[in-house]
Amino acid sequence: MQFQSSTGKHLFASFHYVSIHPHPCYSLDQEQKPELIIIIQKLLADRTVLVIGSAVMAFTKVCPERVDLIHQVYRKLCALLVDVDEWGQVIIVNLLTRYARTQFADPKLHVRII
Repeated sequence: MQFQSSTGKHLFASFHYVSIHPHPCYSLDQEQKPELIIIIQKLLADRTVLVIGSAVMAFTKVCPERVDLIHQVYRKLCALLVDVDEWGQVIIVNLLTRYARTQFADPKLHVRII
């Protein structure tokens, strides 16, 4: 796996490989987590549909608690959803569903009964 490239092409390939072929024999080194979060943030900001599915998968595996990273790209994820590959669509829909359930207010709480 390569993480040296500044263009992101090797990063995409690496995250895509990890998201498609998860191996139970590895675990995340907690010392590298901050750097990975920065990389994931950059990948989530990418507008390429080939990158976004793998970026969301990496997000769900590395830092699913960091919903602040999704705040910035929520509308973009919704817009790009139709162009992403099938597996990416499943991952993104799951993420958007979880995000909506935790971040949006329940409309039933604001309804006044007259």
